[in-house]
Amino acid sequence: MLAIISLIITFTDISFAELTINYPEEVKIEEEFLVSIDSDISETQDVKIFVHNSEDQKVERSEYISEIFEENWKDPWFYLTSAFPEKKEFKIKVLDSPGERIICAKLRKAETKSIAEKCATIKVIGEAEKEEPEEEEDEEENNEIVTEKIEFPIEEVSQIVQNEYKQQEKIVLSSPKKEQTIIVTKQEKRRTGIIYTFIGLCVLITILAVMKKL
Repeated sequence: MLAIISLIITFTDISFAELTINYPEEVKIEEEFLVSIDSDISETQDVKIFVHNSEDQKVERSEYISEIFEENWKDPWFYLTSAFPEKKEFKIKVLDSPGERIICAKLRKAETKSIAEKCATIKVIGEAEKEEPEEEEDEEENNEIVTEKIEFPIEEVSQIVQNEYKQQEKIVLSSPKKEQTIIVTKQEKRRTGIIYTFIGLCVLITILAVMKKL
């Protein structure tokens, strides 16, 4: 249906020459673009240029999805009075409804109902269809250390602390050296006694010998 509408050229006044319209094949929502119109008409004309999303030839005002600029952005439902041919280039922007839409230009002879109209298809690109910029890898982001927060229940934390404490208690220290004990047999005691006795006798004899000399 849209393709059929785009080919329609309506002339209600046979004295009008053909109207031509130039515009971008693709436009983005909310971004302004230029539309130029031309005709060999020399008389002053009112101008209307708009984009709509109607699926039939009857276009309601609610189906207008664009604005036109003249000192400020305006509703394209209304004609720009006596704009053509003094002005042939106009700023337009589409507000919503992405997809294959219809753009129309109309010329109306001032103070009459004689209208020349030309419509054609235009592709409206929405936000999701816009070309995404190439992602640039950031070395700092690539080298970023990701830390994960691990949460333990209070019971598990308490058990871990207790186990750690028990392990510390199990450290085995080297045992102190035992004192060496000397076991003396009876025979050794006798030998020691004899030796001490002999020494005592020697000392006694020596003392007596010394005394005799005196």
